[in-house]
Amino acid sequence: MVYSQVGQPRHKEETTAQLKSMFEEAATLDTKTKVQNMRTASGVKDTYQMFFLDKLFKSYQKKRGREPKQAALDKELESLPDIITSPVWRIKGGEFLGCLMMWWLICCYRIGPASGHSCRNFACRLIGLRQIFMAGSRAKPGRQ
Repeated sequence: MVYSQVGQPRHKEETTAQLKSMFEEAATLDTKTKVQNMRTASGVKDTYQMFFLDKLFKSYQKKRGREPKQAALDKELESLPDIITSPVWRIKGGEFLGCLMMWWLICCYRIGPASGHSCRNFACRLIGLRQIFMAGSRAKPGRQ
């Protein structure tokens, strides 16, 4: 009996396209179940985006009739920010290294804003780590 299977690797472009289609679907009336089914079928779940999609669904939830529902949905669509997907999808290659180092510091050293360590200590460790990681990328060719 197989409980879980390895899926195919995901790519940023494919995932962002799926998130965009989920938003486009949510921008029409009475599509909450369809969006949930899309999330389940694709396996792509952006909780940051879901916050905004829930606002869309709730905007017309207690309205009666098609016109009042559509008016409430249109009003909520206008109030949404331009980008409603998670900031993770906007990270470029160089920024990824910084995020990776931040995650490593928080997980391995258990330091962060809520850990009791000073922010200065946190920043010093982050800068030191960055210098260690970047030293390898600045090594001159032919030098060991």
